[in-house]
Amino acid sequence: MPESKRNKVSTASRMAARTKLAHNIIRKTIAPSGKPTNLILYVTSYCGSKCPMCFVRGLNSGAQPTMTQIEEISKFFPKPMSGLALTGGDPFLRKELPDIAEMFWKNNAVEAIHLPSNGILPETHSKIVAEILRRTGCEVTVAISLDAMGEKYDQIRGVNGNFEKTLKTYDLLAKMAEENPRLKIAVNTVITNMSYPTIPSLIQFVRTRMPRVWMHDFDLIRGEPLDPNVRLPPMADLLKLRPILRENYDHYLNKAGAALKKYQLDLNLKVLALNKQIPPCKAPETYLVVDHYSNVSFCELTAPIGNLNESRLEEIWKSDKAKARREFIRQRKCWCTHGCFQPLNILYAPFKSAFPILKEILIKEVPAPKEAQ
Repeated sequence: MPESKRNKVSTASRMAARTKLAHNIIRKTIAPSGKPTNLILYVTSYCGSKCPMCFVRGLNSGAQPTMTQIEEISKFFPKPMSGLALTGGDPFLRKELPDIAEMFWKNNAVEAIHLPSNGILPETHSKIVAEILRRTGCEVTVAISLDAMGEKYDQIRGVNGNFEKTLKTYDLLAKMAEENPRLKIAVNTVITNMSYPTIPSLIQFVRTRMPRVWMHDFDLIRGEPLDPNVRLPPMADLLKLRPILRENYDHYLNKAGAALKKYQLDLNLKVLALNKQIPPCKAPETYLVVDHYSNVSFCELTAPIGNLNESRLEEIWKSDKAKARREFIRQRKCWCTHGCFQPLNILYAPFKSAFPILKEILIKEVPAPKEAQ
């Protein structure tokens, strides 16, 4: 079977497994449980990369939530839990990472665990992933960061040999994925003025060199980067990328999945053009973020609503500060193109999003949103 066909079959299987997730979204929309179903947990501040586009402050400070705090977080979340992103820093530098994954599997029946990887430690990464697969029964996605090729990528990441190590990490994970279909390998590229020129060739490289990748996804840089000279390309350049990214989503996904991603792409361009939420952000209803300092927030880009070193999570969730932040977001006083939140924002607005997504399925090409032109 051709690799593109195999990827689409794999994606179809993945989407079928998401029936339960869709049910959770519908159930939460109709009868909200009062608690989020997704968590972004910064398990460590340690990181071996020096990425100029990173918005995380306090890297390599040694700060990280304790296992006791993480257990409290797990007890707070409902069962089943839709998604868990374990990040950092480099999450693979947290020695208890398999214990943390197992905790959320046993306590919360988490349906999907997402692990970003800088690929610097191939053997360590593959060993830990194998252990997580052994100790859980959920889907595990490892998202390998890749913003360019060869020396250019090493320069962006600030680590000599990072590119070759990343490819070795992929090779080890690809062999593992052949034997365990619960392991999904993704590639994630951050769109910046540094990575923009290489994206067309990078897309082709990933398809050829990394055929076990089920999805090559793209995030627009967000937040305050460590290097202020790193920023988004001009809108004119983003619009030039639009047909390339649309074809990329068609390559990896079935019609429904590609339609959602293409609609999300146009939505993000519109958000950038208008500087406002479209549609309303549902992060306060669907997500919590706990960073390496144990700060709790609804989004990494908004102010914390509390800290686990000072209050219990249940108290933070019900606090006046949390209520004020929910109202702040509800009044659309902030906006972003966060790749975790935007898909759920779309799904939480089914009547507004159904028609444009259906157009994406039925019509091969649609024009860019007027506000973004």
